[in-house]
Amino acid sequence: MIQAMALESEGRQLDHATLIAGIRAVFEKPALGTYWLMLDAEKPIGCTLITVEWSDWHNSAYWWIQSLFIHPDYRGRDWFQRLMNHLELEAKQQGVCEIRLYVERNNARAIRAYDKAGFETERYLCMTKTL
Repeated sequence: MIQAMALESEGRQLDHATLIAGIRAVFEKPALGTYWLMLDAEKPIGCTLITVEWSDWHNSAYWWIQSLFIHPDYRGRDWFQRLMNHLELEAKQQGVCEIRLYVERNNARAIRAYDKAGFETERYLCMTKTL
């Protein structure tokens, strides 16, 4: 699912071995994040990774949504909103102050879904430096 998400959202072909090692790392070091898997009759249909960033300003955590993917056959059928509702409830119960995410600028479908789920465009510009 994560490879499909990268290809669909950013046109990127991920190296399979690197991806598998990255997924394993989360399970071996739970502080790195938490995977959430969506099932329909035991069939995986979606997933996301939540990573945590500490905010000294709020004395609370931000949750970052990573690698969110809903299988195309299940889109437009309320699965995304169910996932968002569940994550928001869990975050509130854990004292998280904000849920954040990155979205590819040209991914209009994802942007509409996030807008509909109550996300707002932030005033910050994301900058990166590849190492």
